[in-house]
Amino acid sequence: MLRKELPVWIGTIAGGIVVIDYFFNIPGLNTISREIVSWRIILAAFALALGIGNLTRIHMRRLRERRAYWPYSLILLVTIYGYLALGLIASANHPTYKFFWNNLYQPLSATWYSTTVFYMCSATWRAFRARTPQAAVLLISGIVVMLGSVGIGYAISPQIPKLSAWLIAIPNTSAMRGITIGGALGMIALSMRVILGLERGHLGGVGE
Repeated sequence: MLRKELPVWIGTIAGGIVVIDYFFNIPGLNTISREIVSWRIILAAFALALGIGNLTRIHMRRLRERRAYWPYSLILLVTIYGYLALGLIASANHPTYKFFWNNLYQPLSATWYSTTVFYMCSATWRAFRARTPQAAVLLISGIVVMLGSVGIGYAISPQIPKLSAWLIAIPNTSAMRGITIGGALGMIALSMRVILGLERGHLGGVGE
């Protein structure tokens, strides 16, 4: 019982203090609130350590059982712990540490991000099938924006880049702000449910 109720009470008290401090100026409460907020860095570090531990457990099992592509698991573990040891021993400002970051991680990251273009093109092709009026609007808008981003669009008509800029600045910005506001409202609602003890999904239970 304590294992289920204690985390709920911790979330309720900590969240309540931060919310109250935001709206009211109560002497002494601001210090407690800032201390609670600073603890998120410690919690993030523990979450990262938990993730590394779980990743190690999964790939060590793959190494022991010699599953498919097990050499990649070995490379992953050597890279994680080798780079971690280098950072702890030599610090993140060491030239060797920066060398691996600038010449290994960043090119690989850019390469991985570039490969997502093919998946985006595939998803765009499926989404742009004008089966409904809404899909037709999406298709036409997407074509205009893409043409406005390359030289061939201006060659076809000087108005295409202007229309592309308008689509990005007005309809796209409005839609993105609506999504942002909706996400913020959802985050507020979820936070209030956690503070009030109604949301227990993160504890392995079902919210009320």
